[in-house]
Order: sequence, then C-alpha cells, then structure tokens
Amino acid sequence: MSTGAPIQANYLVSHGTRNTILNKHIEKGYLQDVEEGLRDRRCYNTAGKAFETLSKILIAFGGILSFSSGYYSNPHLGFAAGSVSTVSLACLQFSSFCYKESKKNGENVNAILAELHIQTLPHPESPKKKSNEHKVNIHLDEEE
Repeated sequence: MSTGAPIQANYLVSHGTRNTILNKHIEKGYLQDVEEGLRDRRCYNTAGKAFETLSKILIAFGGILSFSSGYYSNPHLGFAAGSVSTVSLACLQFSSFCYKESKKNGENVNAILAELHIQTLPHPESPKKKSNEHKVNIHLDEEE
C-alpha cells in the first residue's frame, strides 16, 4: 500500500557525470548568454546612436519646413513640418529605449561575470553624461 508520501532519495551522481553536465551544458549556456548579451548590448547601443542622430537631423529639417511654410503660406509645408517633427520625436524616444536596453544587457552580462568571479564590464556612459565632464569652474578673486 502506498501512503502517497513523496519518495526522497539522496542520489549522488558520479564525478564524471557532474563534469560532463558542467562542461557540455552549464558552461556552454553561460558562454551563449554572455555572447548574446554582448552582441545585443552593442547592437542596441549602435541603434541608439543612429536614431538619436536621425532625430537631430529630422528636427532640423522640420524647423526648415516650418519656417518655409510661414514664408510661402503653404499649408502642405506646415503639415510636412509637423509630420517630420513627430517622426523625429519617435526616433528620439526609440533611441532612449535602445540606450536603456543596452544598459540592461550590460548589467545582465555583468551579473553572469560576477557569478563566475570574472571582472565585470564598465558601463558605457550615455552621450548626455559625457558632455557634462568638461564643465569649467571659474573662480573670480575679488580685488579691492
């Protein structure tokens, strides 16, 4: 008669089986996760830069169309200016999403590397943070 209680067994695998599982499956999975994470990080970072650049180009083009529509009194130019500016905003939002995904992929890779006791990757800074590095502090001495 069975009592329905789960059977607990302390089953130990051999050292060879343990090494086979680690070498063929676990380490391979870590390697694939790190490779995919690095590839995705690089792709998202590149896409973020491309869409941010495209956004700036489109906003300039939209501004030119906007001023042209006022000068030439053409409503089609005004519509085109608004449309281009809207696409520019969408590109800027997508670039922000890409930067966040790039950072998230970098953090995931760093978590795996830290778990394996491997030095982690530095976080790439967003372009906005880099521009603030060159602040100049001017101290004026008051002369009497």
